[in-house]
Amino acid sequence: MNKALMSYHVWSIVSKRESLWVDWVHSYRLRGKSFWMCKTPANCCWSWRKLVQLRPLIRNHLWSELGNGDNTSAWYDYWSDIGPLGDFISPRSITDADFSLDDSVANIYSNGSWAWPLAWRDIFPVLIQLDQVQLTPMKQDRLLWRDGSEIMEFSSSCVWHSFRHTAPEVNWCRIVWFA
Repeated sequence: MNKALMSYHVWSIVSKRESLWVDWVHSYRLRGKSFWMCKTPANCCWSWRKLVQLRPLIRNHLWSELGNGDNTSAWYDYWSDIGPLGDFISPRSITDADFSLDDSVANIYSNGSWAWPLAWRDIFPVLIQLDQVQLTPMKQDRLLWRDGSEIMEFSSSCVWHSFRHTAPEVNWCRIVWFA
């Protein structure tokens, strides 16, 4: 349950929810870097360390539904079925192609096509799968919770159901749990 409740803080950071604490985290902890890639300083507080330790558990579940692409990281967020582009395109390749590691999807997609070098289609053939992606200029990106093939609004309840251990109900449960 604690992990489910702490994941709400991670969701707040990643979705850049309007709050003083989220603004502070982005200014002083992340300093312009992605939450998924930031380093954990040796002298950081216990609570920040615990939030960072949740990344492997939560990352595959946070799904960005593209609208205009302005609020979705092109390299680190899950917005397509191939996963974050940063998982197979190195930061050096990204910067060598004159992109920034902070680029949003909207920054690398313009006029109905991708702005990356044509050679990338040969080097990273998985990028061909993104040819069907269309951005909707008047719609904002949304951060959702993905559990398997099911995509839903984020809530601590969804997270708890995703993380908890489930087992079939035993026949003696009514003896223990009754009105």
